[in-house]
Amino acid sequence: MTSDLSMISREIANVKASKTVGLISDTHVPSRASCIPKMVFKIFENVDFIIHAGDLVKLD
Repeated sequence: MTSDLSMISREIANVKASKTVGLISDTHVPSRASCIPKMVFKIFENVDFIIHAGDLVKLD
């Protein structure tokens, strides 16, 4: 008979505690490029979160 504690311990071991973050910036879509390159989607395919850090266009 498996105790509740050992069952919970096994479940906790299966939980992914860390996350992978993809960071992208200065994409300038659509002013400089018509779309984000397909390669970016491939690179970010397995990340948990994507952060777009913005585009610096003018210093107004």
